[in-house]
Amino acid sequence: LLLLSDIAPERAPYYAVELLHDPHQSSFSGEPAVTAIQVLAEHAQILPVWAVARRTGSHPDVLAQAFASLRRSPPDLQLDALLLQLQDAAARGETGEGVALVAAEAIVLNHLAGGYPAVIDLLRDTTNLNLYRYLLITAARDGDNPVREQLLDAGSREKNPAKASILAEVFGLGRRSR
Repeated sequence: LLLLSDIAPERAPYYAVELLHDPHQSSFSGEPAVTAIQVLAEHAQILPVWAVARRTGSHPDVLAQAFASLRRSPPDLQLDALLLQLQDAAARGETGEGVALVAAEAIVLNHLAGGYPAVIDLLRDTTNLNLYRYLLITAARDGDNPVREQLLDAGSREKNPAKASILAEVFGLGRRSR
């Protein structure tokens, strides 16, 4: 598909749309849909990508590429789709953790402040310490002060010692006096 995009750019988006719903999509990587989304975004064909972002049950890597490609879309539309994905992920429990991680990360990286409470709820409710750590690191490195402040505020009430330790480590709370 990438080669076709170079050789016949006018044809590549047609084939890319077909590959968004390929019945042989890899359960490991989400390919060929991930590449199809990249090609569509390169050709400014965002509406099929939007349809993927609004469909629950997609592979986490496919959703990650879709939301990365939609970063310039209207923030309220992005947030609606991300909250839909978070809600679906929560309903699926442990099997939805990959989608929850992708959706929460996109909320933080795309600075969608209206979604910060949902990210904080996810962090409060998760028992997956790797997910907890990854999202905190994402917020810490992004430098968005409002999300950091909300996370620190929520973390100040954290009763789980493992989570409190991770929060202190990520935000350097152990190195300064309280």
